[in-house]
Amino acid sequence: MSHYENHRFNKDLPIIYHMDYLSFPSQKSCISNWHENVELICCIEGEGRAAVNSASIPLKQGNILVINSGDIHYITTDCPMMTYYCLIIYTGFLKELGIDVEKTSFCENVT
Repeated sequence: MSHYENHRFNKDLPIIYHMDYLSFPSQKSCISNWHENVELICCIEGEGRAAVNSASIPLKQGNILVINSGDIHYITTDCPMMTYYCLIIYTGFLKELGIDVEKTSFCENVT
C-alpha cells in the first residue's frame, strides 16, 4: 500500500533538496509513496533499485532518475551503502514555466 506524501514548500523556493543514505540489508527509502510533484534522484554512491509504478529500475553512481507526478515509488539497496541526492520540484512552479506535468512524462532513467 502506498501513501500520499504531502510536501510543504517555502514560498520563495519551489524545491525541496536533501541527501539520503540507504544501507544493506534491503533498506527501503520509505514505504511506497506518491505525490503531485516531480522528483529527481541522483545516485552518488553505491547501487540500488527504484520501484516506480510496476517497473524496477536499476540505479548506480552517476544515474539520474526522474519520477513523474503521480508515480508510486520507493528506493531500495542491497549494497552496504547507497547515497543519493533528492530534488523535489513544486508542480505549480513547473506550470508557471509552461510545463504541464499532467500531460508530460519525463524519461525515467538518464545514464
